[in-house]
Amino acid sequence: MLSRVADHLYWLSRYLERAEHTARLLEISVTLAPDRTPESQSRQGVRILSALQALDAQRAGLVEFPRLAVDLTVGDREESLLACVSYARENARQVREQISVDMWEELNRLYLRLQAACEDHGWREQPEDLFRDVRHSVYLFKGMMNSTMVRGEGWQYMELARFLERSINTSMLLDVHLREFHDSLRTGVEATEYVEWLSLLRCCASFDAYVRAHSASIRPLHVVDFLVLDAQFPRSLRFSADRIEESLKRLALLSGRTHPARVERLAGLLRASLQFVQIEELLHGDLTQTLEHVRRQCRLIHHATYQNYISYQLESESA
Repeated sequence: MLSRVADHLYWLSRYLERAEHTARLLEISVTLAPDRTPESQSRQGVRILSALQALDAQRAGLVEFPRLAVDLTVGDREESLLACVSYARENARQVREQISVDMWEELNRLYLRLQAACEDHGWREQPEDLFRDVRHSVYLFKGMMNSTMVRGEGWQYMELARFLERSINTSMLLDVHLREFHDSLRTGVEATEYVEWLSLLRCCASFDAYVRAHSASIRPLHVVDFLVLDAQFPRSLRFSADRIEESLKRLALLSGRTHPARVERLAGLLRASLQFVQIEELLHGDLTQTLEHVRRQCRLIHHATYQNYISYQLESESA
């Protein structure tokens, strides 16, 4: 596969995963707003921008949440839904022949929906409908991708990108949440914090799965264990690490590599760091360092993937 094609497919998938994540954060924040105090609502704005790694996160408390939600939807900032979908669409436009017509049409429909939201302010009266549309459109795109694409290199690059982006987003969201509510891991949930732990589960699209695995009673230790170490849940860090390693192994086979590359070793280290550990051991150490380790490994895997497969330097024949 041409490096140019791999690069566009990789970033198409990352930007769509990012858009889905941002849409869910906004939707859950708007939905749970009546259960929060004004001060708690302001703190939620700071947490959202921190989770999205925005440079102006600490100033979010000075902005009313409805205005912040508009900025993160159609505003002129890198984290906005419009920016993410626009970047995804531009990458898809460069490789139209690699994706199906259905995938392109759905992505284009989503782009036009957000463009229309720039001019028509009617969605601001009930913004959760727009956020839900974005989320469902990305789900639809992924379903079409799984139904219509050959499981070749292009599909593997998109899978790798999706789970790398998901790992970074989930670990950052957990990190930001635990900075404020870490004590709940030992003391249990107080009534005033219940909505924040419920929000965390729903922001990770995991509330229903968590209830089936544990119970409707939210226990912080179980929540973190589920989101970090569950091997079967597709939003957990452990599941994502497994899929990252699997995609890289497939890419190695498809590209004809016979010896493990550095990127595969990095993926193996990430998977092992989450596979052979229990939540009690993480709590006895530094949980936030573990989450930072996940993000650092993902960044190393990203750079190593580019060095090995996408932007590698051809060896000189005379060397």
